[in-house]
Amino acid sequence: MKRPFVLFAFGLQLVTPLAGQQAVGEVVRLVEMRSVPESPGFAEPFELQLTVRVAAGNVLLLPDSLAPQETAESFGPATWQVAPAPGDSLDVIAVYPVIGYREGRLDLPILELRTRPADGVARVLPASETPLLAEDRSHAVPLGAVLVPELAAMADSGARLVPRPPADVLGRAWSLWLGLGVGILALAGVVGAGRAAPGWWAATGGALLIRLRQESPREKALKELDRIRSLGWHTNGRLDDFYASTTDVLRRFVQEIEPDLPTSLTSTELLRALESRPRARNTEALSRTISTAERTKFGIGHPPADVAEVDWSVVRDWISAASHS
Repeated sequence: MKRPFVLFAFGLQLVTPLAGQQAVGEVVRLVEMRSVPESPGFAEPFELQLTVRVAAGNVLLLPDSLAPQETAESFGPATWQVAPAPGDSLDVIAVYPVIGYREGRLDLPILELRTRPADGVARVLPASETPLLAEDRSHAVPLGAVLVPELAAMADSGARLVPRPPADVLGRAWSLWLGLGVGILALAGVVGAGRAAPGWWAATGGALLIRLRQESPREKALKELDRIRSLGWHTNGRLDDFYASTTDVLRRFVQEIEPDLPTSLTSTELLRALESRPRARNTEALSRTISTAERTKFGIGHPPADVAEVDWSVVRDWISAASHS
């Protein structure tokens, strides 16, 4: 039986503050991570079992979901429990359902945590139910990657189909004339296919080339935004997922057209960088939308569905008007 993949910190500080935040040393630490199963299948939900240690005198605000990435995202809300740890610290054992959409190395979503000072022993609160305070500190926990096996189901099935000799199919009564007839028919089929190939390519080749043409970053972003809107998250209570996914599309698009602007930038840094670009467009509406997205993600605001759709339109219009793809 395979053992779950286990990653231990061994005293290494794995929690990296977001850009612009002050390092906080041992406030919070990733102690252990397990992927169950160790090698999940393509588009197959799996669990990330995390143990996060919070130092005494701090409150950990734990999110319900992981920050969505291009090829992986949360597949449902997290569950967690706590256990005492040395020195009045606290171990939070959280389980995040995740689903991935890439074979081979699958980079996992990022765990975005908040902490705030408090008296006494360490505690944990759900981030979605806890208002954001000025003293809160933000931390991005990189979770690494897992290995997703290649889609080999068809190959395995084919390997089990062992070709049988003609005698197994038609019996052993093959005659010279029967063999010769089969050969002539096969040759006629090859000749006919060769004559039909030019006409087939003239009729369908152009369409195939269009379908196989690589989409531009703008086209991919707009298609993904349309998909997010069609899911209806903003109308069925999943506003945080709606805003997080929408702004994640924006971040990935910006990174593709401006490679020096990584998705790890904070919202403030991203907007400031966009405003400083020579071909920058008006980012005032975009700034308001990203601000609303951040407040929603941290459970501070709850805009109605029509406002959320307007914010989605702001992001879509901004990408659609991008100066180059």
